[in-house]
Formats: sequence, C-alpha cells, structure tokens
Amino acid sequence: MSSSSSSSFIIRIFIICGTIFNLSHQIKTIDALQPMKSSSLFIVFGRPGSGKTTVANKAFESLSLDNNKNNKHQQCIELDLDVCISQEMKDNFGRGIYPSLKERNVFASGACDYVEKQLDEKLLKCQQQKQQQKDFNLSAIISFSFVNTDLRDIFRERFPKAEWILIDTTEEECTKRINEREGHFYKGDTPDKKKKEEEVDTTTNEEKDMSDWEFNPVTFPHIILDGNDPIEDNANNVVKEILGKNEEI
Repeated sequence: MSSSSSSSFIIRIFIICGTIFNLSHQIKTIDALQPMKSSSLFIVFGRPGSGKTTVANKAFESLSLDNNKNNKHQQCIELDLDVCISQEMKDNFGRGIYPSLKERNVFASGACDYVEKQLDEKLLKCQQQKQQQKDFNLSAIISFSFVNTDLRDIFRERFPKAEWILIDTTEEECTKRINEREGHFYKGDTPDKKKKEEEVDTTTNEEKDMSDWEFNPVTFPHIILDGNDPIEDNANNVVKEILGKNEEI
C-alpha cells in the first residue's frame, strides 16, 4: 500500500470514528433531555367550598419551603384544574347550568393532557438545570372538586398510581362557604337553577345523569381529611402523605 493510500485510509478511519462519537454524544444529550415519567401525584378533592384548594395551597407552600432549604432531591408543583375550565363553562356555572357527560369527558381529557404537559415541562427544566439527582422525585399536588364519578374514572385511568385525598366537608358547610366567598365562578344553587328545578321535568333518565352535579360517593381507596379541621392541620397531613410516599420510592 502506498503512503498516500495509507494516509487516506487513516483519515477515513478518523472521520468514521468522529462521526460515531458525535452521534453517540447527540443521542446521550437527547436522552438526557427526555422528561422522566416517574412522578408522584396527589389529588386533593372534595365538594365545591370544601376548602381543598386552600389546603393544597398551604401544603405546596410548606413543601416548597422545605425543599428549597433542606432537600434538593425533591421538587413539587401545584396544579389547580380550575384553569382548564373554559369561560363558557364558567358562565354556565354562574347560571346554575352544569356540564353534560360529553362536556365533562372533553374537559377531563384536556385536564389530563394539561397535567402531563406541566409534569414534563418541570422535569425537563430540572434536568436542564442539573437539579436532578439519582433519587430525584417530582411531586404534584392537584386540586379539583371531581364531583362526578366519570371525571374521577378518566383521571384514574390516566394516572393509576395517583393518591386521592378527600377533604370531607358537609354539604351544609360547603354551601355556607360558597355564599360567603367572592369572585369565584361557582355560585352553587342560583335562582336560575331553582327555577329550572321547579319546572315540569320532562328529561329522560340518561339526560338526568348527564346533568347531575351532586357529589357522588367515592368508591375507590382514598385518604379522608375532616374539612372542619384547621387548614394548617389538613395541609400538614397532605405534606406527611407526600413525604411518606416519596420515601417509599
């Protein structure tokens, strides 16, 4: 083999090796930026006016403060699914018109997509900032009423490992709180709703089921917190559940 041929062969070997190295580096970089799918979800739910959002907010504040000071291996995000409710649906709530079964299914699917997107974005941000350690865990506190069984079923199918925490508050107490709060789209029993109920009922059983907005009994395993207990106590109980679950992972 001539010296020129030998040189060309060596150059080609270097080019091939360089290409393989670059591809390997790119694959590792892309893989490192892929969002992790292992997150702990905690769904705080209950009747409208039960205090679930306030409890979730307080629990998130406590966790965020603790994580920033003492624990870099854990991060937490808070997701209030009220942000997924369309303005039209909010307007209807204000008039005592509740979403049909089809509308609830559309809402629930969109809300699930929203949760997944927020989790992926947070995980990706943590990875890019090199905050993730080997035992890193992301927790999400999700708050929403989840009045109907169909809404719960859709979320349980998408997030089968989520922990459900019920803020158990009586209907009477919830009604009192709803009447006292201001600036919220949900008004409870409105004059339009009462007038509608007094009218002659010609709806079918299926239509009644579709328009039902009573808080359905919870038929799957869940944690129960007394909605009449102090907010700080319930928030601390939520925090304990999250920290205890994360220690098991």
